[in-house]
Amino acid sequence: MPTGEELARALRALPERAPPAPIAERIRLRARGLFVRSASSRADRVLGTLDRVYGRVAPALAAGVAIIYLGWAVQTVLALRP
Repeated sequence: MPTGEELARALRALPERAPPAPIAERIRLRARGLFVRSASSRADRVLGTLDRVYGRVAPALAAGVAIIYLGWAVQTVLALRP
């Protein structure tokens, strides 16, 4: 089975063939429409902001939960100790 690099090299070696003009125009228009919609979408900006906030909050939240759990574990061990 070829590796990813070998497969990429084999694909680059294939000759390029331009699609027929009507198909190329349809592909270009659809790609442009998707790009414009994604670049200006308010939902995308909101999701990007939420992703950045989550990226900062999640590690702090995980550390806080770990500290609380360790505190409970220590209290339990001390309570069970004779």
